Amino acid sequence: MNIVSVNVSDIKEFQHNDKTIRTGIFKKPATGTLTLTATGISGDAQADLVNHGGLDKAVYGFSANHYHHWQNYLGTTLNHGAFGENLTVANLPEDDIYIGDEFRLGSCVIQVSQPRVPCFKLGIALGNKAAVKEFIRYGHTGVYFRVLQ
Repeated sequence: MNIVSVNVSDIKEFQHNDKTIRTGIFKKPATGTLTLTATGISGDAQADLVNHGGLDKAVYGFSANHYHHWQNYLGTTLNHGAFGENLTVANLPEDDIYIGDEFRLGSCVIQVSQPRVPCFKLGIALGNKAAVKEFIRYGHTGVYFRVLQ
């Protein structure tokens, strides 16, 4: 597993169906030194702590290998972090990893805790509400990690 990009965001607010939505899905590649803690990456925020973040969803990883499919599907170029991932990873072996598998990132150790289940905010981030169904159909949703060290 090779890291292509580390992505973070602040919490953003926007209007959707006459409601104010708060989200941290709009990740952008980070620069400079970042710190990985038990609850996430420094400089990153999650608005919905029931469904994102915390000890078991501290970091979300998504494979850069799937960007080509999505750029074709959406008909646009996507920047790393477009899926709300903290780690854009080359060759994330989703078909060959399991809950409990561990990976080393420098001096840090992360452990697969669960697959990602997308919500409507992914469709908003990608500018296509049908993308959520395609994300599930495509079957490569990335994984959440907990931080062990």
